[in-house]
Amino acid sequence: MVNLYWLKNFFCEDKKLKLERIIIALLLCPYIFNFFNTQIFFDDKRNFQWASIAALIALFSVVIQFFTNQKTIDANITAKARIEWIQAVRDLAARYISTAYECRRIIRPLYEEKYEQGKGSKISTDEHKELEEKWHNLLYEYNLILLYFENGTKSDSLNTVSNKEIIESIHNLKNEVKKFKVDVSKVGIEIKEKHDFDANTFYYKGVEPFRNKMRTYLKGEWNRAKNGK
Repeated sequence: MVNLYWLKNFFCEDKKLKLERIIIALLLCPYIFNFFNTQIFFDDKRNFQWASIAALIALFSVVIQFFTNQKTIDANITAKARIEWIQAVRDLAARYISTAYECRRIIRPLYEEKYEQGKGSKISTDEHKELEEKWHNLLYEYNLILLYFENGTKSDSLNTVSNKEIIESIHNLKNEVKKFKVDVSKVGIEIKEKHDFDANTFYYKGVEPFRNKMRTYLKGEWNRAKNGK
């Protein structure tokens, strides 16, 4: 019995595969037509040979199986690439959060200490260097992670978080860190005012939204990879 479901899928795939299969089918038509006009289907007494039908069905099954296997191979390649992308983004997101905490850890006590020391307390060369290194690391990771996401508002049943939401959460975390950075553009800058380093704001407006949206997004992409999409 012919597997009609396979036959339907053969002609109902995406446009690129459908076009390729139509071309192959057209190329095979002359050979199939010639095949039907030979005496393979009839014996010398013009009796129909049912065994020839079975052979023809087997031939079509082989062709359809070939394209089905190719589709599976393509899906596996796509899924593998998606999983590698997910792992790379997950690692980078973790480093981005870690670097944000490092910046906060260094800057907050430094500024509070300098303010308490009174007028004339300045940032030294070594302190300035450490701050700049951490801030540059954060900017590097910030720009790198943005390269993984093109702007867009599209979401679906597999992933309810859009690229736009991810990008906004990346921006917000950097901006929360920037509040702690204040101004370290020059060595020897005086600390003239005490800044409000609100740890709750840093976490709830910066870290938590970024982490939660990224976790949901990567989970959705993982489900997409499992479905071979």
